[in-house]
Amino acid sequence: MRHKASKEATIEGIKALGLTPFVKDEMFSTPGVTGASSPISSEKILSFAWEKLDVMLSAIASCKCNVIDMGHMGYTAQRRFVTEGISALGPL
Repeated sequence: MRHKASKEATIEGIKALGLTPFVKDEMFSTPGVTGASSPISSEKILSFAWEKLDVMLSAIASCKCNVIDMGHMGYTAQRRFVTEGISALGPL
């Protein structure tokens, strides 16, 4: 239940920031991770979030694309982690 709630909150947060969820149809999204397309390189986003905000996000390093992943599984399926992840994207 909390994984689904975390997924939904992450998707809504991503949309509120004007980013595009990577999965176009939420029916096919997973309760463990949400990807989002960004106009900024994922490398810059990850560096900024980690170095300036102490927030860990992820991306596929070999992809060299502008897609970031926000995990919300296990311990991180909590409102606080979803809020921190979305907030880390706000200044970008």
